[in-house]
Amino acid sequence: MKKLLSRTRASGVALFLLLSGVVAPAHASFHLMQIEQAIGGVNGDTSAQAIQLRLRGAGQSIVSQARLVAYDAAGANPIVLKDFTTNVSNNAAGARILIASAGFSNYTSAPLTPDFTLTNLIPASYLAAGRLTFESDSGTILWSLSFGGAAYTGATTGAVTNDADGNFGPSFAGPLPSSGLSALQFQGAANAPSTNNAANYALTSGAATFTNNAGGSATLTTPAPPSLSVNNPRSLPEGSAAASGSVTFDVELSAASAQSVTVNFQTVNGINNPATAGVDYTAKSGKLTFLAGEVLKRVTINFIGDSTVELNETFFFDLLTPTNATIADNRGVGQINNDDGPGITVSNAVTLNEGDGGTKDQIFVVTLSEASPNTVTVAWMTADKTAGPADYVADFGTLTFAPGQTSQNITVRINGDTTVEPNETYKVILSKPTLAFVTDALGIGTIRNDDAAALLFEDDEPSR
Repeated sequence: MKKLLSRTRASGVALFLLLSGVVAPAHASFHLMQIEQAIGGVNGDTSAQAIQLRLRGAGQSIVSQARLVAYDAAGANPIVLKDFTTNVSNNAAGARILIASAGFSNYTSAPLTPDFTLTNLIPASYLAAGRLTFESDSGTILWSLSFGGAAYTGATTGAVTNDADGNFGPSFAGPLPSSGLSALQFQGAANAPSTNNAANYALTSGAATFTNNAGGSATLTTPAPPSLSVNNPRSLPEGSAAASGSVTFDVELSAASAQSVTVNFQTVNGINNPATAGVDYTAKSGKLTFLAGEVLKRVTINFIGDSTVELNETFFFDLLTPTNATIADNRGVGQINNDDGPGITVSNAVTLNEGDGGTKDQIFVVTLSEASPNTVTVAWMTADKTAGPADYVADFGTLTFAPGQTSQNITVRINGDTTVEPNETYKVILSKPTLAFVTDALGIGTIRNDDAAALLFEDDEPSR
């Protein structure tokens, strides 16, 4: 820094100015700097950290010659949090410089771009008692903030640039905050020097507000927690005793969380046609843990296969007692499909000319692979392919096979027209069988176009 006085007089004047709390005009540098505010975590998330510097005088923005360092409770094991390699543009007295971790943005009330990103976090073991320093690249400590009271036993000294006697101690009595929304904040004015950390620092009375070099600011807030939900997986066959089936439930978070999320789960017998734990499926319970950033966990429930002809059975997969999340959908339904007894198939319908008007019946044959001593039912419905509502009458229903009966028909009405069009198709789909199982669920109905365009011919020569 350019000297305006002789070296002898300059040191005396600097001491006087520091004691009086007045900052002398300075050329571009970085020495006159406060650690104005610091937080070691937000709501217990120690990946969300920030340190806010404040320029004690104009022109103190050349921070590329400085660094931030953290020390443990003994003042040892230094960790460079940020070695600045660039400067900031706003060099006005009182301007701030925000250095924050990537996770800090998860807790701000509005987007706030830090001026620098912490290269290393303050270790969690340093938060109870430790020291933060703003120092030159050569190691001269320009500002020191130690915390933890008597638990901090390391050095508290530095240069006299920002503290008249160069001793920033004694330490602030408490830890560096990390469990809530409050930060540790310097209580003096923008141009004030340090007297000692115990007297100069206090916790913010509420949620801390942080400011970057451009003047943007945001207050710390507790974000709405993500929500948990569980799906209803596709129904699957139970299998045999030798090769039982299974079903997998997906448990999802609505958004990735910066914190670990846990949720307990358990299986429960169903209500209508209930599956029984230990007979139809293997009961399961436990705890799922989503690490920071994870959004999906899968749990597989094994069936207990058999050869008994029975109804499809259901059980529940329940979520309960979450931490750091809410539950949007707490129950998934698992269905164990019977795969014993006769198999059910549906044929493709015989292709039918649509006709020029009125309706025609198109027949699908539904067949059991063998006669059953039980009453068997199966649901059915139509669905479009290339044919639509103008071409056939959509319908649905349930077929009932009396004991010993093996065949039933599904009748679908076809609408005739005189439109020239391609052949068109639709589907009949089987589902929800009882005391049997579906082996071919899809039948195709084809409607043949029987209309043609009239062809007009011109005479080779005009008529006379």
